[in-house]
Amino acid sequence: MPVSLVVGVLAALATQVDDPRFIVDDPYPLPDGVEKPVEPARARGDENRFTHGPMLGRLGHDRVAVWGRMLEPGTFTVRYGRSAEAMSRESDPVTVSFEDDLCGWAELTGLEPATRYFYELQNVDSVGRSGRRGQFRTLPSAEAERDADWNPRGLFNFSFEVGSCANQNPWHGAGPDLPAYRTMNRTLTGDEPAAVDFAIMNGDWLYEVRRGFRAEQWAAVHGVTPENLPPLVKAAPTVTGVWENYKFFLDQGKPLAEWHTQVPSYFTFDDHEILNDIWGAGEPGLVDRRAVFRDIGTEAWYDYVGWANEVPFTQPPHFGQARLEEGSDVLEDPDADFTRLDLDQMNNLHVHWDTPTAGVNENELDVEPPGNPNAGVYDLAEVLGPTRVRIEPAARATSTGPYSIGRRNYWKKTVSNCDFFFLDARGMRGLHDTREPFKKVSLLGPAQRSWLEEQCRTSEADFLFVVSTVPMMIPHVGGEAIRDGA
Repeated sequence: MPVSLVVGVLAALATQVDDPRFIVDDPYPLPDGVEKPVEPARARGDENRFTHGPMLGRLGHDRVAVWGRMLEPGTFTVRYGRSAEAMSRESDPVTVSFEDDLCGWAELTGLEPATRYFYELQNVDSVGRSGRRGQFRTLPSAEAERDADWNPRGLFNFSFEVGSCANQNPWHGAGPDLPAYRTMNRTLTGDEPAAVDFAIMNGDWLYEVRRGFRAEQWAAVHGVTPENLPPLVKAAPTVTGVWENYKFFLDQGKPLAEWHTQVPSYFTFDDHEILNDIWGAGEPGLVDRRAVFRDIGTEAWYDYVGWANEVPFTQPPHFGQARLEEGSDVLEDPDADFTRLDLDQMNNLHVHWDTPTAGVNENELDVEPPGNPNAGVYDLAEVLGPTRVRIEPAARATSTGPYSIGRRNYWKKTVSNCDFFFLDARGMRGLHDTREPFKKVSLLGPAQRSWLEEQCRTSEADFLFVVSTVPMMIPHVGGEAIRDGA
């Protein structure tokens, strides 16, 4: 009976910290008195109106998903076929908007198993071809491989690549030339004998640069008036710096961008997708700038790479403006309807740091006071009505400011006789306290840990792969200083 051949190719990429000579936090400065110093983006592009992509994800035996980013709000499709000269099939149209920084993805379905396809992004309003194309191979099908005598389970061989930490800093590593990706593009793609079926990017796809790119700069680039800012940018303006971070890495990391046109990927997020050395995002009472950037960072991550994952939790994060009164454990948001949220699919609640530099990776910012005196990590204890929830701990001051309730990000994928468990090792973790070394602390949080234990216990797979960006051990740093209110 055949068994699955699992090949793991480790991409040994740089893992260094940022260098100030490399960081450009303010690429489009706004001079005093000038509201729009740069030409709106819609006036600059070519007729195809794409800026980034394609990228591949959500691979199956009969499907794949293709991502792209457009220059302005619009609609695109994906043309595809078995030959680069005859891409006669077309996906359903995908409409992109400013709410997701003009990013979107289309799903190609009804594909043949174990088959190579060629594809190209196509703007529905374009008169020409975009040239943004690539190729991929679908997974084998258990049904097609099944044989009553020799292979009753329909097992098949497959291979995958796993790597992490794609730092493009030229002063501490290989820089944006990314020789590991160049090697993988040459040896692990197309019809090469060693070609892999899919990749796992296990955290730190990017490192924090250009995080100071402000919402008003983003609006100026795209010709968006203040009154027409998308709800997410109004609620979490620092998300524009994270969007800019992803675009910058795709722009300068050409081997990285090329890799994603040919190899479908799955992603976890580690600290740099959010903010370097984030810890305690699941610890009620923690007051920490990095911890409460979680939902802003992961929202941008879903727009650019997290869409590629088949996460079962469909409830998106909730962003809003919180009214809090000193000593009260009630949070009020007159524009919310908490009764409509599926809290069983959601994470805990964060009151945001609420400063323009909240997402910038500079250590000196960690000692600056928050813009909101109630910034910190909270448990969402009870829904009291459409606009009111009970939180723990109580508010430290009277304030109004942005908050969010996060989403859950862990999931499982089965390929042949292998189960892959993709974990969130940053967003739900408790806080290790060196003053109480025997205190039970969960790296995953209670809900995710219970899910993982149950999934492993009931799995019918022969091989289990636990994909975690953080080793499952007692941390040796980060627990000495438990800050205000912890």
